[in-house]
Amino acid sequence: LILSMAVVGLFRIPDKGTLRHALTSLYGVGRKKANAFCGALGLPHNQLVSETSPATLSSLYHMIDRRKDVEGPLRKQLEERAKLLYDLGTYRGVRRVQGY
Repeated sequence: LILSMAVVGLFRIPDKGTLRHALTSLYGVGRKKANAFCGALGLPHNQLVSETSPATLSSLYHMIDRRKDVEGPLRKQLEERAKLLYDLGTYRGVRRVQGY
């Protein structure tokens, strides 16, 4: 199974379907944030990924990259929180390390 992917900076999103739906494949981006990103760029509701210009994808990447609650920064933040819970010796932290 080969899926074609569009590249938004360092992020890969599915090439099929609407841009709003494809953005939800990014870690930390749900429908609300995807709608906010597309609304800030003034994109129509049914904008297809395949019909989006590289300049628009570039500006979308810069908008996403500035956020601290999407993709890499979000993953890092969650790992730091989990490590803090473990270092404090909390039940949640210990259980997370044990894999439960």
